[in-house]
Amino acid sequence: MKKTGYVIVVLFIFQLPIVAQKIEINFMPSFFNHSRFIITNKDTLCKVQLDIFEGREKIIHSETIYVSLSFLDSFNSFFSVETDTITNDILGLDGTSIKGKYENERVVKYFDFWSPKRNSKEYILFRESIDYIRREMNSKESKKYLGKLNALLREKSKVGKIIYPFFPFF
Repeated sequence: MKKTGYVIVVLFIFQLPIVAQKIEINFMPSFFNHSRFIITNKDTLCKVQLDIFEGREKIIHSETIYVSLSFLDSFNSFFSVETDTITNDILGLDGTSIKGKYENERVVKYFDFWSPKRNSKEYILFRESIDYIRREMNSKESKKYLGKLNALLREKSKVGKIIYPFFPFF
């Protein structure tokens, strides 16, 4: 009896998702204390540190919490674009600057936004992040600050994208 046969080998290659290792977000409202979030991947949990500043350097309040690693999903999706720097080229006299960096195993990406337009991807990402962190924070001071920051971001986003001209005497 003659044996003939074929062996079919199917190889599937799966790329594991790239997960953020560290995200630093600086919220700098024009007429309000600025703050910094440092979000660190701790394998099974996510460490979120909130620092609220008076002036540029003096920390007047700090709180750290641990949340589900799924908190990083929105950031990983948002920063999966191929560019190294994500910005909106808008500048104004009041509003909120949002600056920071996103790091994973492969890349470091920088971002810089000024009062993201309502319903833009940036606006939704940062508003939802502030809402989530506010619900998880324990101290009244953190909750109060994040509530005001969220309201300020919401209010300034109504204005849309306003570019103020640069005056020749500056």
